Amino acid sequence: MIAPGIGATFYGNLPRDLDTPEGREVIRACDLVCLHTAADSTDVTSAALVRALGCPRVWLAIPANYLSRMDAERGRVAAIAEATRVAKVARDAGVELLELNGEGASDGARVGDWTSAPRDAAEADRLESLARELVGAIRAVYSGAIGWTSHDGTRSFRIPRSHLALVDLHSPQHYPAQSGVIVDQRALEHRVAWSEGQWDALAASGGCPADVAPYGGAWSPYYQGHGHSVAALVWGLVQAPTARLWACPSSWSPEAVQALTLARRLRAAVGTGHDAVARWQTAHGLVADGVIGPQTLRSLASAL
Repeated sequence: MIAPGIGATFYGNLPRDLDTPEGREVIRACDLVCLHTAADSTDVTSAALVRALGCPRVWLAIPANYLSRMDAERGRVAAIAEATRVAKVARDAGVELLELNGEGASDGARVGDWTSAPRDAAEADRLESLARELVGAIRAVYSGAIGWTSHDGTRSFRIPRSHLALVDLHSPQHYPAQSGVIVDQRALEHRVAWSEGQWDALAASGGCPADVAPYGGAWSPYYQGHGHSVAALVWGLVQAPTARLWACPSSWSPEAVQALTLARRLRAAVGTGHDAVARWQTAHGLVADGVIGPQTLRSLASAL
C-alpha cells in the first residue's frame, strides 16, 4: 500500500533545481516529490537532498520510450538489462515508487513510442509483452512500488493495457493546459470525466483492469502545475489518495504551490474523493455544491 499524499515532479537540472528558493518552497509544500530523470547515481544524491530539504517521501520516474526502441533495435535482453539498471538506482536511492512513462506521440505516428502503430497487432503484442517483462525485471531487484503513466485518452487505447494489472499505481496525464488559457475547475472536471469514459471503455473491453481508470483504486492522477486556476488544482488534488503536478521548474506557476498547500489542508480535514470539496463546504457552513469559489478558497486559506 502507498500512503496517501500529493506532490510535485521535478524535471530539469537535478539536483541543482532542488536547492533553490523555488525548489525549497515546492518541496516544503509536498507530501511527496517525484524526480523525473534518466536514472543514474546522481539520483541517489537528489533523493537524499529532497529528504534533507524537508520531504521524506521520494519517487523516481523515467521516460520509457527509449526502452521500447531499445527492445526493437537491440533486442529484449538489452531492454531488460537497462530496466534492471534503473531498478538498482531506485533501490539505492531508497525511493518509494519507480514509475515508467509509457507515453508517446498522441497520433501514434512515431515509431517506437508506447502509442505507436495503434492498428498494428504485432506491435501491440510486442509492447504488451515488453511492459510485462520490464515490470518483472524491476520487481526482481527493487522492492518498492511500481507506477506507470500514460496519456489520459488517445488513439493509444487501441493498444491493450492489461499489463497495468502488474503495477501499483497508474497515473493518466490529465493535461488540458494550453498557451494563453487558464483552465478552471469545470474544464478540468470535464477532462477527467472524459478520461474516465475512455479508460472505462477500455476496461469493459478487457484491455485494462478496471481499477486503473479514474476513481479506481490504482488511479493516481497527474495534473499540470501551470495554466490552471488555484481552484482547479485544489479540486484535482483532492480527487484521489495520491496525486501529482507536472513539473517544476519549467512547467510551473505560483498557483501550484498555493494549491498544494490548500489541498493538503482540505485532505487532512475531510479526506479525498468525488465529494471531498462538498464535505469541506458542509463542515464550514457553506453551500455544498462542490465548486471552489471565492468563499471556499477563503475558508481554506483561513483554516488553522
